[in-house]
Amino acid sequence: MKSLAPDGTPCTGATQGLLLRSKIVASRLIPVGKETDRRWEQGEDPSMLDSDIHVFEKQGNMVVADVSDRKKWRASGVRAAIRKSGLSPTTVYAIFEGKPVRRYILETFRRALDG
Repeated sequence: MKSLAPDGTPCTGATQGLLLRSKIVASRLIPVGKETDRRWEQGEDPSMLDSDIHVFEKQGNMVVADVSDRKKWRASGVRAAIRKSGLSPTTVYAIFEGKPVRRYILETFRRALDG
């Protein structure tokens, strides 16, 4: 038995979605190459094996606005946000929809609406 439903009965095909597990949404996929220290295969000390996966990712200039900030800004209205920020409607809609925008654009937007 893999898991139990919230009422304690065994899971079946009809209990899909009832396990109350967290939903994970990936914003993007990052390919991670296999890197390992081969010394342990030749009889050396296995404690030298580094099992951590290292992801070397270029730090980009693109950021996504926080969900709570987006809700707060949307409450005042999209058109008001466009007027206050001086940004194009396309950019403001991208911010509200949680799409990545340049860091300085989001900071400009945040200063205009929160300041």
